[in-house]
Amino acid sequence: MKSKPLAVVITLVGLALLAACAPVPVSQAPAPAEAPAAAEAPAAAGPTGTLTIGVPVIIDTLDPTMSNNVNIENVGFTVLEGLTYLNENNEVEPMLAESWEIPDDTTYIFHLREGVTFHNGEPFNADSVIFTEKWVKDTKRGAQYPWETVQSIEKIDDYTVKITTKAPDPLFLKRMGVAAGSIYPPKYVQEVGDEGVTQKPVGTGPFVFKEWLRGEKVIFEANPNYWGGSDEAQVGTVVWKNIPEPDARIAALETGEIDIALQVPAAQVGVLMDNSKLKVSRALSTRVFYMMFDNISSGKGTPIADKRVRQAMIHAVDRAAIIDAIFRGNGEVINSLVGNVQFGYDPSVAPLPYDPDKAKALLAEAGYPDGFKIGMSCPSGGYANDVEVCQAIAGYLKDVGIEVDLQITDANLYWDLWQNHQLAPMAFDGAGDRFRDPQMALLAVKKTLPWMLWDDPEIHRMSEAAESTVDQEKRKEIFAELQRYMQDEPPAIPLWELYNFSGVNTRVDGFIPRPNETVSVRGVSVRE
Repeated sequence: MKSKPLAVVITLVGLALLAACAPVPVSQAPAPAEAPAAAEAPAAAGPTGTLTIGVPVIIDTLDPTMSNNVNIENVGFTVLEGLTYLNENNEVEPMLAESWEIPDDTTYIFHLREGVTFHNGEPFNADSVIFTEKWVKDTKRGAQYPWETVQSIEKIDDYTVKITTKAPDPLFLKRMGVAAGSIYPPKYVQEVGDEGVTQKPVGTGPFVFKEWLRGEKVIFEANPNYWGGSDEAQVGTVVWKNIPEPDARIAALETGEIDIALQVPAAQVGVLMDNSKLKVSRALSTRVFYMMFDNISSGKGTPIADKRVRQAMIHAVDRAAIIDAIFRGNGEVINSLVGNVQFGYDPSVAPLPYDPDKAKALLAEAGYPDGFKIGMSCPSGGYANDVEVCQAIAGYLKDVGIEVDLQITDANLYWDLWQNHQLAPMAFDGAGDRFRDPQMALLAVKKTLPWMLWDDPEIHRMSEAAESTVDQEKRKEIFAELQRYMQDEPPAIPLWELYNFSGVNTRVDGFIPRPNETVSVRGVSVRE
């Protein structure tokens, strides 16, 4: 794509990476002047074994605040930690903050863990939190989104901070649990500068940085002094290996060069399933795909202004059949712009069924018994099989009398045209986020964003209400109402969410794939 990633891509400018240098361990405590022979008890045995993960990118930084690429964030998160933690169910758990209070909709009082030290020996405390927020913002780092809603941070004491947000932010606790929301050691950052942080991360996590072989791999080792105990690091070594090409990742998995291959194309899953030494892990992606309608520019005055026409188009497209034919069944039809794995999804709201007869009846009722002609925009190279998807949708619409003028545009130009409202009355896209929350998926119906194609006051009202309360139960009710409304007044043909696949060696235990594509090595072990 110039595909919009799970968070909006920000170009990184002016990042000067140092030339490759000899690997250095995170800390080297000097040997005692006179080490007493046999005076100390033998050290307890630590975890053993090596877990090697093939990532679909070239790792160009080890600092997740400098990248919006989830794979880069995963690497940095091996050593770093935030105030909170998002588990495999995307639920918020305590991490460097052991508890918190929310006295009002914009105030968070975090009680920090005592006795935690960074890998270089610096103490973790309130000053670390305050420094991190200011440093990320002052240096205009590429991934500021965890801190972007923060108005101020106040130190109550060494282990208590009060954070005030600019407005109610229902995602704030989740923001503090992503890699780019990690807490950094102030003295270390000031000593080594941005380039040093990029090359040699220092955090509080269960693994410590060992070395980075540019263009090849990054190596981490278990932290014997981890504050959270010995259960988190179940292997002695974690290796993240650059293997951008899918075929090469699969080959490396088959030969045992790596233990986990991330982002395996659906078309190649069968190869892994045929190998008794391998298994396939999958998770339904948070990315929601849709064919948006436009009522603010090119779609004005066209038949899509009538909701019966838009409903007819949904009934006309056999979305399940497209998933089967193009994605080998590896996806689920969605009921609206709220995806099936997103917060607030209401399973009682079934997707409108494929029913071409009903589609024709609705078109006739709307005054189009013989159909009509309409333009449809589609990116080429933005997503897997994007052109084939658009062609299939156009074919189904033709079956009920709607002739589609399919306009295919290179992905590098497509979203520029989208923001400038220069696409056809129908346009294909997808959106998701780190938090499994509908806010990002609704970007094409938000009046505050340049991505908006469909202007509907009721959708705006509900979307704004969901964004302005931190009461999560109330938000669920709002999103349930929104799903029902979007079936009656559809802003798009809601299409599907697709599965993400990882190939895993059967010797690996504890690996859990996640819908938002984050990867945790906590608790993952290997059998030798």
